[in-house]
Amino acid sequence: MKKTYLCGLLLSGVISSVLAADTFTADQVSQIEKIAHDYIVSHPQVLMEAAEKLQQQAIADEKSKILASVPNLRTEIFTPGLAKATVGNAEGSVIMAEFSSYQCGHCRAMDAIVDKLLKDNKDLQVIFVDWPIFGNEAVYAAKMTAAAEKQKKYYALHRAFMQSEESLRPEVADRIAAATGLDMKKLKSDLDDSAVDEALKNNFKLAERLKLHGTPTFIFANRALTKFSLVPGQASEEEMVKAINEVK
Repeated sequence: MKKTYLCGLLLSGVISSVLAADTFTADQVSQIEKIAHDYIVSHPQVLMEAAEKLQQQAIADEKSKILASVPNLRTEIFTPGLAKATVGNAEGSVIMAEFSSYQCGHCRAMDAIVDKLLKDNKDLQVIFVDWPIFGNEAVYAAKMTAAAEKQKKYYALHRAFMQSEESLRPEVADRIAAATGLDMKKLKSDLDDSAVDEALKNNFKLAERLKLHGTPTFIFANRALTKFSLVPGQASEEEMVKAINEVK
């Protein structure tokens, strides 16, 4: 419905621009409008095709803007740290940075694909850049996974959060963390480390400098950080594999 509406506005704007040229009589204007209306009613797929084209162009424009910023920020993106945990092959030839947020449905949908990529690509390193843009619950969950990294359980808790069908209210997040086998007393102590807050703030600043529009966003690079590719948003496994191959 949204695509159809947007394309309807676009087509209406095009027709209006043409008719505004003062080259048609009132009768001709009426005939043109009727022809356009009748054609659209008879061929509704035209609107959907136009919408798809617009969407593809918007995605291409977004990718171009982000990729233009990546080379100057490559060190910040691809260096692991607090709130930027890494899994996979630390010496792999391909690095994937995933900007994600707990409570993000699209991030949750990508969880299984990311895990499969790690299992199928032994030469892949993944850096999870926590960017909790979905409110206080997402922030709390991100702080918990950052603290969990001190117990070498980041990925276990990360996946447990991503697979949870419950809203990650603090009491729910605590219950999931305890079930993951974390030392809760130590976790809560590490949770209050001001360095965690600072690390998350830096991730927000990095996302802003990259002009990211939302989560998940996947940025790929070769080990030398000289080749880059990008997948913005939820994608298929095939699209992710293509992005990996583009930087090899």
